[in-house]
Amino acid sequence: MPLIPGTRLGSYEIVAPLGVGGMGEVYRATDTKLGRDVALKVLPAEMAGDPERLTRFRREAKSLAQLDHPNIVTIYAVEEFDGLQFLIMQLVEGQPLDRLIPANGMQIERIVDIATGLSDALAAAHDKGIVHRDLKPANVMVSNEGRVKVLDFGLAVIYAGLGEKEQAFALLERAYEDRSYYLPSFLTVDERLDSLRTDPRFADLKKRVGLP
Repeated sequence: MPLIPGTRLGSYEIVAPLGVGGMGEVYRATDTKLGRDVALKVLPAEMAGDPERLTRFRREAKSLAQLDHPNIVTIYAVEEFDGLQFLIMQLVEGQPLDRLIPANGMQIERIVDIATGLSDALAAAHDKGIVHRDLKPANVMVSNEGRVKVLDFGLAVIYAGLGEKEQAFALLERAYEDRSYYLPSFLTVDERLDSLRTDPRFADLKKRVGLP
C-alpha cells in the first residue's frame, strides 16, 4: 500500500509520492533531524520478501555509495523502519528526461549538454568498476538548473577488483538473470534463454568464461 503524506519512517516524514517502479516507490520526504527535503526509495514489505528484488535493492545502495559525482544522484543512507527498507537520496528538483524530450526533438546544443553530463557520469561509474545497464530517459533527471543526474543503479554490475574472467562471468550472469529486460516480453522463458544462448553479443563473454 502506498505511503500517504504525513507518514513517518523514523525521522523522515513523507511529503508526496514522486513515482513508482519495478524496484519500489519513491517519495519526497523531509528529514526532520536536519531540516532538509530528500528522496526516499522504499522497498515495500511484500517486495522485501523476494530475494531477487532485495538483492537488487541492496546492489543499488552499494553502487551509489561508491560514487561521488555531480551527474550521479547522491545516496545519504540506507535504513529500515517497521519492516520497510529504504534508501535516503538527494532530492533532484526537475524532470526526468523522457518528459523533457519534445515530439520534434531537442536542439543540438541541448543534446550535446545532456550527452556530456551522461558520458561524464558513466565514465565515473566505469572508473569505479560499475556498469549501470539500465540507462534510459526515465532514469535520467534534469534539474531545474539544467544539470543531468543519473538515477536507478538497481541493475548495475559491480566488477571492481575482479579478474578478466570473473568480470566476464559477472556480466554474463547478470545477462541471464535479467534476460526479461531486453528480450521481447511475448517470448516464453525457454525461448528467451534460447535467444540469449545464440545471441552473438554474448559469444565472446561465453567463450571467456568457458561456456558452450
